[in-house]
Amino acid sequence: MASLLEELCVGRFQALKEYFAGITVSDLIHMSREDVMGSVTDPRHRMLMAAFYGETLLPLKSSPVPRAFSVDESAFRVIRRKGSTSVELPLTNSRTALNLRRCVISSKFKSLRPSLSSLADVLSSLKELTVEEKSKITSVDLSYNDLFDDDLDELVNLCGCLIQLRDLNLARNRFHGLLEPSASAITSFLSNLLSRSTLRYVDVTGNNFASLDQISFFRTLDDKHLEKLIFIPTQLVRTSGWHSMLSSAKSIALVERTHQKYFSGTWKDGAIYFNGE
Repeated sequence: MASLLEELCVGRFQALKEYFAGITVSDLIHMSREDVMGSVTDPRHRMLMAAFYGETLLPLKSSPVPRAFSVDESAFRVIRRKGSTSVELPLTNSRTALNLRRCVISSKFKSLRPSLSSLADVLSSLKELTVEEKSKITSVDLSYNDLFDDDLDELVNLCGCLIQLRDLNLARNRFHGLLEPSASAITSFLSNLLSRSTLRYVDVTGNNFASLDQISFFRTLDDKHLEKLIFIPTQLVRTSGWHSMLSSAKSIALVERTHQKYFSGTWKDGAIYFNGE
């Protein structure tokens, strides 16, 4: 565990490993940005450390219990592998739903938990399906997987494979969009997804992105987008704290109706079901 933070310093952050020698998970939880930056004197490393803190450490610290540091493999459903880069897709409901809840680990931690699958593994398996098989998949549940901004490229490609995607559950992940280029990437992804005529709902509740910090993005959304985007936790829909994220009373009323309808349904085996379905 003590070496875990060092192992996160990969790619352009490789030079930062020396600053995290011996630092444990519990140490990080109680460290502020100033604590992290205080030991860095090299100007080049300070710029890297600021980016590393925003992109990696801050999202990990955002949860009271940083699950991603110590993934409990028993809490995940292990997908059976077919090869070194592909898995048996957990397709349900006559192969129209892809149930990946608690199945996929962030690419950040794949090397630390090799028995678990990443979005890249899922994407490789999807590409093995025929066009007809992929067009049958209309629902994907990717909730509770601790996915990060680093996983956005695979997520974009996954959704690109599923041209008939109707419902996407991304709840309780760790998409943050705090810094560029992640901020632009996640807003572009959601804007494009919400513009799809086939899409009914995308749930991003419980992600850091779904907050007042992204007010400029939410205020750009028109009614066609707002009636598809679920970003307010069910227990907060009837409160007023989120109203300032939108630009008009009309939009607020639309979002309330949309969320009430959505939360009347239940996600099960990769798909959402409403009364009468």
